[in-house]
Amino acid sequence: MTASQTASSSRPMRLGGLHAAAIGAATFVVVYMLCWIGAALGWSFASHLYLSLFATASDTSLSALISGLCLSFGFGALVGALVAIFHALFGFLAPR
Repeated sequence: MTASQTASSSRPMRLGGLHAAAIGAATFVVVYMLCWIGAALGWSFASHLYLSLFATASDTSLSALISGLCLSFGFGALVGALVAIFHALFGFLAPR
């Protein structure tokens, strides 16, 4: 390992906005899918509140699935982008 590789690996990794938005969107979509599947299996007591954040239709309906996936994708992308912004703003707090 060269000295330049050692120096660059000790710096905190920069978190890109698009990268964080994609991670947030994928995470929210997967969580919504898991909650929707849980509701379809009859476990709505554990997931109905999360499902109702993104859809107004019945928890197990196809329209709730489609609209909920689209809205959770957008909200997850927004949250991921905000994480990247705050990561950049508070980067000076990272250990060196």
